[in-house]
Amino acid sequence: MKYYLIRNSDGDVYVTAYTKKEIQEELDSGELNSRFLDSLPDSDTNYWGENTVLLIKGEIVVPEPKEVTIKHELP
Repeated sequence: MKYYLIRNSDGDVYVTAYTKKEIQEELDSGELNSRFLDSLPDSDTNYWGENTVLLIKGEIVVPEPKEVTIKHELP
């Protein structure tokens, strides 16, 4: 399971993937002197404010396309 840290800096969005050990080390080092969000206030990170980050635990998924055919039958 990965941890994804999303942050905004000078108008640019950065997404960094961490293992549990790596993110724990970052947190313990004090390097992440940030305000952590507990929900997504706005999808535009420019409105999050300075030193604000979103930490998400999960896996990246890729949907698989499926071919679907619709068949109509009249009574």
